[in-house]
Amino acid sequence: MRKQLTPGRFAALAALLPMVWAFLVSAVIGLWPLGEQGSAAAAATLYDPTVPVNNLPDQQGWYYGYFSPDFVVDATTGVSGGLLRMNSTADLDDYAGYFSYNPMNLAAPALPFSLDRTPGFTLTFHARIAAEDHSGNPNRGGFSVLVVTDNNTKALELAFHTDRIFSYDAGFLPDQVALRATDVMTRYDLTVVGDNWSLAADSAPILSGPLVDYTGFPGLLVPIINVLIDPYERPHTIFFGDDTTSAGADVYLGEITLEPVPEPASVALMAGVALSAGVVLLHRIAKNRKRFKPGLHPIGRLAAPAAAFAIVGNYFGRRRRGDRINSRVFTHWLLFAAALGLTEPLVASAGDQLGVIEPRATAAADQKFTGPWNLSALKEPPKAEWGEKKGLVQQVYYQGEPWGGRPTRVFAYYGRPEEGQGPSPSNEPFPAMVLVHGGGGTAFAEWVELWVKRGYAALAMDLGGCGPDKQRLPDGGPAQDHS
Repeated sequence: MRKQLTPGRFAALAALLPMVWAFLVSAVIGLWPLGEQGSAAAAATLYDPTVPVNNLPDQQGWYYGYFSPDFVVDATTGVSGGLLRMNSTADLDDYAGYFSYNPMNLAAPALPFSLDRTPGFTLTFHARIAAEDHSGNPNRGGFSVLVVTDNNTKALELAFHTDRIFSYDAGFLPDQVALRATDVMTRYDLTVVGDNWSLAADSAPILSGPLVDYTGFPGLLVPIINVLIDPYERPHTIFFGDDTTSAGADVYLGEITLEPVPEPASVALMAGVALSAGVVLLHRIAKNRKRFKPGLHPIGRLAAPAAAFAIVGNYFGRRRRGDRINSRVFTHWLLFAAALGLTEPLVASAGDQLGVIEPRATAAADQKFTGPWNLSALKEPPKAEWGEKKGLVQQVYYQGEPWGGRPTRVFAYYGRPEEGQGPSPSNEPFPAMVLVHGGGGTAFAEWVELWVKRGYAALAMDLGGCGPDKQRLPDGGPAQDHS
């Protein structure tokens, strides 16, 4: 198994870290005050190892499950120094971990929480992988975290080695992979919204992707008692532990909490997916909006100085796309703002300045690059071609930067609330979300539809040079592997 705005003006903030968004939005941008729209739901503590008594998970509503094919379980669990220690390295054949329900008695009460994909939730846990052995199978991890949402075909399992974290695909092979040390205590925030997920480590986004259907797993039949254990079939399930006979781990766990993703009326914000090649921008849009018919045409020009943004540049090892990626971010944003009819200059928040990043060497590289910005890309607006519209989501292609001496196009999904819908009256500004997904470079129509239904204008771009069918565009520019 494993701050405020005036009509016709615009304010924008580029988020550096998801965990500071709530503060920045409320203190700098000044979207809806919580006092006017209601307060966000508080995080619920699912496990706290620091309490003086009853500090094991199975003393706080969890169920400890363990099994070994030889019926001798060497895995251990216990609390020391305010941390839960789980060690299954003595015998890789052992299964051992904590379930949010009783896998031996499905009628027993489960932990009282809900994993609804709409509006979404964030599962936060603290973990250190002190040791891990996957000598039985390099595609398995000795420590796993499984989340099955309200739909059992929409789930996610993460596996941990000491030097990487990866998600499993439906065949339980590594899918999205983040190379990073896990042998230090780290706060992990796993956010699920709609059919997609993202993972941040100490507030830094590291992974994301679509939820997975694991229901093809046949389950584990426990001999003698003849009980079939299959947590992938049960909605609203969480599992922490070792669920493979191919690997084991020595893991320290801290507090585990669960928090719903706030609705726009309460925070006007999603802690966005902003992975190694991208960043999420949160915008407040002026009420002036235009409609465009399909066809190739310029969409206007927006006076938006580069100094009004603070966005992290991204480096990719020996090679990176550098300014091309970030120019696409701005091209994408210019398209979005102009398409909404925004024509007045941007008003930057105080202290929200961008300096050109100093030249620096990339990891394992023998040459240096200048900072990530191609500022000349901001001087001219792109051209856009509006394509097919399905329901609330419309396809759009816009002009990218030349690549290899040839022109390029960038594909994106776009949607906006209809008049009279959304968290604010039709004659007032409404917020917008722009998704630049760096983990796979994918544009998600479902993401746009989700945020449009919540009252946001939304745009999701493809960074890998692909179109709506996930196939490479002939003029799509560089792929995720820079080819």
